[in-house]
Amino acid sequence: EPTQTPEEAKTMASTASNATKDAPQVTDPSTWNDAGKTIMEELEKQYAPYGMTLQAKEGTPYFLAVNRDANVVTVYTADEDGRYTVPFMAMVCSGGVDSTTCLALAIEKHGKENVCALSIYYGQKHVKEIQAAKAVLEYYGIEGTSLDLTPVFAYSDCSLLSHSTEDIPEESYAEQLAQRGGKPVTTYVPFRNGLFLSAAASVALSKNCSVIYYGAHHDDAAGNAYPDCSEEFVNAMNHSIVLGSGGDVRIEAPFVRWNKAQIVAEGLRLQVPYQLTWSCYEGGDKPCGKCGTCLDRIRAFKANGVTDPAMK
Repeated sequence: EPTQTPEEAKTMASTASNATKDAPQVTDPSTWNDAGKTIMEELEKQYAPYGMTLQAKEGTPYFLAVNRDANVVTVYTADEDGRYTVPFMAMVCSGGVDSTTCLALAIEKHGKENVCALSIYYGQKHVKEIQAAKAVLEYYGIEGTSLDLTPVFAYSDCSLLSHSTEDIPEESYAEQLAQRGGKPVTTYVPFRNGLFLSAAASVALSKNCSVIYYGAHHDDAAGNAYPDCSEEFVNAMNHSIVLGSGGDVRIEAPFVRWNKAQIVAEGLRLQVPYQLTWSCYEGGDKPCGKCGTCLDRIRAFKANGVTDPAMK
């Protein structure tokens, strides 16, 4: 069988520990490439409904660890010496509950040495989320990169932006949607997440990252509140990024079918430092507790029987 260094073997064993016993594996070197390619193609069909695109490259051997509970397929590729390496991960980090939990999940699965984070300033009123992202990255000891995309949104009057004349609604998303006639809420920044993911793909390619972790979840997409958080959007962006990167980068959105309470539950398991995070859309010193994202966050922690540390 292909050789591994002790450290690589340890990393693989740790990451693959939750793999199901029926996970497809090919260990015969004489059939590795062809069989590995066939398995990748079959897995791509199987996991496509979950927003996953797996690329089978000609002549590249694979070891696959399948965690069906988390809808995650970890692909280990061999270098010229036959040793396996964990794909290098990148993720979009805002300093909020969702992206911080996503960061912790990526670290658990791939090790912090294989994760880097991208934070983006876009003229938002709650610039404190950028400060929160820096604190989270310092906590985990993760490399951070930042971008300023403010000029792109100069023509928008979205209430989330600092130059907007609109106030941020102090009511739940459900209440806001009831008044919007099927349109996104007023805090929807036009195609923001599409722009973020495109920027992340460029950064990922430049940093030799193969996966972009994206913390979008079902609650934000419900009722068309934030259409760029929907599963359909994630699948479409993933398809475009895979094509546009020549198959070198893809998106993983592990929470796209979850609600926020489930994300908090996962974060509590991962011991995420939620006291460092920031979600409130207002730019104050403390969360307002009234905007849509504050209300969602408070309910998510309450559903898990704990108090939101940001509200203490």
